[in-house]
Amino acid sequence: MTTMEVAADFVARGYAPIPIPRGEKRPLLEGWQNLRITDDAALARYFAHDCNVGVLLGEASGGLVDVDLDHPEAVRLADEMLPKTAAIFGRASKRGSHRLYRVTDPHVSVPEPKSESLPPVRPRKARRNPPGNG
Repeated sequence: MTTMEVAADFVARGYAPIPIPRGEKRPLLEGWQNLRITDDAALARYFAHDCNVGVLLGEASGGLVDVDLDHPEAVRLADEMLPKTAAIFGRASKRGSHRLYRVTDPHVSVPEPKSESLPPVRPRKARRNPPGNG
């Protein structure tokens, strides 16, 4: 898939895609937190060039959250401990370390775990290389 096709697929899923320059971990575009791409003209403007596609998390993407499994044991236990999701991804060296979920009640807060072996829920503003972004 091209970068623009990946971004268009994310829009179709209800996600808010954002461009991230190749080789960077974060968006560099000023005001990226407020970027909402909803039409073909905007897709072409932001994704016609070679870049990665990130996704805004939270309300911008319909309540999308990323469960970031930093510890190898958390990755191993995730299938038993977390709800099922088709959106599982991670780097080649850490496959399955991210899981995406849609939160239906955004007013529920999730405290940070006190144990290093439990996965944090990270409602980050952007996530590079979510599912479908190769």
